[in-house]
Amino acid sequence: MSSPDASAAAAPEANAGDRIMEQFLPWEGSCTLASGAPLGRPSTFDGTTSSFRHAVNIESDISYCLKQYTIMTGAMQGHRALILVPAGNFRLLDLPIEIRQMIYGYLLTREEPIKLKRYVGRLVQQSFTQGTTKSDGWNVELRKWSSREQHLLAITGVNKEIHQEAAEVLYSTNRFVFQDPQTLSLLSKLARGGTHHFRHIELSSSRGDSSGHLAAAINVLKDCASLRSVRLPHASVCYNFDPASNFRSRRSADSVSAKTLVDACLPLLFNLQKARHQRQIMGNVVDILSNATCDCAWCKLMPNEANRRSIHCHCKDFATVKEQEDQFWKTFKDIAGKRLAGKNKVNGLGKKFTSISGTLDSLWQSSQPKTS
Repeated sequence: MSSPDASAAAAPEANAGDRIMEQFLPWEGSCTLASGAPLGRPSTFDGTTSSFRHAVNIESDISYCLKQYTIMTGAMQGHRALILVPAGNFRLLDLPIEIRQMIYGYLLTREEPIKLKRYVGRLVQQSFTQGTTKSDGWNVELRKWSSREQHLLAITGVNKEIHQEAAEVLYSTNRFVFQDPQTLSLLSKLARGGTHHFRHIELSSSRGDSSGHLAAAINVLKDCASLRSVRLPHASVCYNFDPASNFRSRRSADSVSAKTLVDACLPLLFNLQKARHQRQIMGNVVDILSNATCDCAWCKLMPNEANRRSIHCHCKDFATVKEQEDQFWKTFKDIAGKRLAGKNKVNGLGKKFTSISGTLDSLWQSSQPKTS
């Protein structure tokens, strides 16, 4: 039997141990001895190393590192502890920039055009989704939406450096289609300057297109010094046929003249020409502009010209339409070339641009089929 004094001395020590254990939660099922013996078994002596040894298997659903510490204060002072510390996350920025650009390209480059439109003053993005499961409601316990769609664009929100690198790949490798100039303007504001990486832009046709809408859209693009192609709506340059006049040729109500288009595009073309000069890039900037093919229902359903001739299609006389479009762009190139040459002389950039533009225009004209 123990003496009363010994019992009294042991009671506080036991209570202290209980208080210590209250600070911890039991950890069961994922830590075992390699020998299969219970964890409470004493370690065995290894004569080779002259030390006591345990081999332990530890399983976890996350990556971890083992850290060893010695407890310096409290009732467990002097005891040693192994702590499972979550392993550091993979650092994308430790990779070379070339590898990072390959990763961004894999995530953010699309073969099909990226179409953007506005709904009640906000930009709607429907590309770059991963998975098809829609949100099935609010999870009260987790206090968040469950099963929400993940967007690959989330990589642009990691930090400022990754945002800048990924945005350059996003804007430079994809073709963007804008329904109206307001959408393009809104994206330019949201992108915070990233749109200067734009290379391929298409302005889609819609009811009510006019020279004002076209000029507004092109004005937003004037500072995009990396542009390689700008595709205009088919209705802005095409001739169609008036059913009330036995399908006689007339300009579309939505179309613009070559001179009007030059007036709208001149700031954009001049800025592009100046940027290409600084980068020593050869080529005629006028060639970046083109028009989309006709997107009417008949042309989509009947791409064959012979089939369209048998119906009352507003663009059934494809050869005539093509001839008129070619004439439009020839006139546009002539006017734009002269205007750019004059602007270059005024701004002191002149002779090199003028000779390049004149040479390319001559080559373009000589390549056209002769008409009788």
